[in-house]
Amino acid sequence: MEKNKVYNILRRMADHTVPSKYRPIIRNWIISSKDIPEKETAMRQIWLETKAEADENTRQSFHATLQKIHHTDHPAARVSLRTRLLRYAAILIIPIITGTAAWWLTKNEYAEPEMIECYVPNGKQESIQLPDGSVIQVNSGSLLIYPREFSKKKRSVYLSGEANFTVAQNPDKPFIVSTGPLKVEVLGTKFNIESYPDNDRITTTLEHGSVKIYKNEAPEKSIIMKPDEQVIYNSQDETFSIDWVEASDCSAWTQGELKFTNQPLHEILTTMERKYNVHIKLSPEISTSDLYTMKFKQHETIEDAMYIFAQLAGNINYKIEGKEILLFKAGKEVARK
Repeated sequence: MEKNKVYNILRRMADHTVPSKYRPIIRNWIISSKDIPEKETAMRQIWLETKAEADENTRQSFHATLQKIHHTDHPAARVSLRTRLLRYAAILIIPIITGTAAWWLTKNEYAEPEMIECYVPNGKQESIQLPDGSVIQVNSGSLLIYPREFSKKKRSVYLSGEANFTVAQNPDKPFIVSTGPLKVEVLGTKFNIESYPDNDRITTTLEHGSVKIYKNEAPEKSIIMKPDEQVIYNSQDETFSIDWVEASDCSAWTQGELKFTNQPLHEILTTMERKYNVHIKLSPEISTSDLYTMKFKQHETIEDAMYIFAQLAGNINYKIEGKEILLFKAGKEVARK
């Protein structure tokens, strides 16, 4: 593929101007073995165009990463590092390959921060205990970055994807989650953040305690959340909305369950794809905006889940072939596989 075309695609991804339905396709291309030199060149150019370019620590971090890629003596390690970088680029587009996420989290706090990166693939979940005793449960298809040791003034982590936070109380050291254009700041509480890069919305749900949420560039315009409140930030029009919800439903995934209340079909299927590590295709006659309420229990397999889904949907049938699932309109009872 031509260099200019590769650059334009990645530039639009970095600027969040690619329609949601095309982002998964582009991310799959990013992590593929196609056009690797062109992709690396384009990502480096985009990095140089960001504000982080002005910071010497960021520049040094980027060059150190390139040294690891191009000067390792072990061929397998080189492939592994490159694959890892491209995978991260598919999640965050730019931050990890350049080191800007680590720099952003820790500038003015560490001379040489040691960052820990936890990536959880689809079909998996991970529970992490932080240095302060806080516990974070990271959902499928998510990336969490945090320092091995927190600074004296604050506790900062970076999230792309979804995670549930149980934060250890420390009034003298606020806990700050950076995700996309937002920050969520707490002292000690339990809350859930959903911030997948292929979704135009960032959803924060508070179970108990209190949190403050604000845009990176406008901390003075913050929203103070109360328990069972859900704040949704729309990145398309840069607006916030607030709803009352049953907060425990939003963190049911931490217990292996999935709960959906009047949610559009496309959101339900995207969540199921992450949990079960499958790819779901729909026939054209199925509306992805139809709303459904359904629940899946902890130990149900994808076969169980699809059977329940088809029964509740009423007019949708399915066919499972390995990791591929096809949904289509049905006029007869679903036969369980």
